[in-house]
Amino acid sequence: MDAVVEAAAKNDQSPATIRSLIEQLDSFDPAMRMLSIRTLERLTGQTLGYDTTAPDWDRNLAVERWVAWYHETYPAEGNPSSAHAGTVDE
Repeated sequence: MDAVVEAAAKNDQSPATIRSLIEQLDSFDPAMRMLSIRTLERLTGQTLGYDTTAPDWDRNLAVERWVAWYHETYPAEGNPSSAHAGTVDE
């Protein structure tokens, strides 16, 4: 959680940071998910419909949207891992 807070404080919009935040949207810890989406919103200006209080299936769809967004925004960086989005690091 400290790394997420630091990224927000530093306005760190690097692909590695954004990638890590997207990966944390799948966290079992609701606090980590909340902190990650709020930081993504602060850094990118969007949530892509991710809601930490939504049912798992709805959050999973939003994670898939984030993975697709990341791939489109940072095509040379590879995809963040997401079991729900069916992507893996290469």
